[in-house]
Amino acid sequence: MKIAQNCTASSLNILVLRALMKLSVRQPLTRWMKRLTPKACGNYKERFKAALKAYEDQKNPDMDDKDVAMDFFNGLDNARYATFKSETMNLLSSGAIKQPENLNAMYLLANQWVKPKTYAPGLAATFATTTWTLCQSMSVQD
Repeated sequence: MKIAQNCTASSLNILVLRALMKLSVRQPLTRWMKRLTPKACGNYKERFKAALKAYEDQKNPDMDDKDVAMDFFNGLDNARYATFKSETMNLLSSGAIKQPENLNAMYLLANQWVKPKTYAPGLAATFATTTWTLCQSMSVQD
């Protein structure tokens, strides 16, 4: 039984190592994409595809379609898509949705997401002040 556990643990280590190797090869692509200014999702997709083509033209290892989709997801602008990214990661980890199969599926998921509007009703206050003088109070009494 101990041998089976060791085999399972070493298999898991090999899978983790492979995933880390893939990620390290793709790091230049994701770092370059992070430097780009945030734009609308459609413009970002065009720039992402151009960066992906440049990556492939350098004879780097081919990327799996799911990896490309997740790189696109990770490169989305946090100022605009932070809520989307956290919601999607929670849904993926709970199994409520499946990981998008390719770049177009991830693009559609991001592009069709509606950003919730946030406002805080009831936090404003109005103050009115008056000057009440002794003369005014006497005239009221008369």
